[in-house]
Amino acid sequence: MSYFTVFMLFGAKGKPIDLNIEKLDLDFRSFHDSIWAGKISLASDETKIQYALVHMEQMLCNMRTKRFEDALKKVNVK
Repeated sequence: MSYFTVFMLFGAKGKPIDLNIEKLDLDFRSFHDSIWAGKISLASDETKIQYALVHMEQMLCNMRTKRFEDALKKVNVK
């Protein structure tokens, strides 16, 4: 959530953003692999927003797992 927040703030710069993650071409792993390979640069605002959305999508996927549900039960969150 922290990466989503920071990169959305820097990328959006106060402008409204479409949070439709279906438009993304790359998943979390592919996006990071492309950064390490030098195919993607986080210099542009558009890419920062894409990076934020990739993190949001990964966070949502992680929150839908049985492991996350079990963790919430352990801390007694309903």
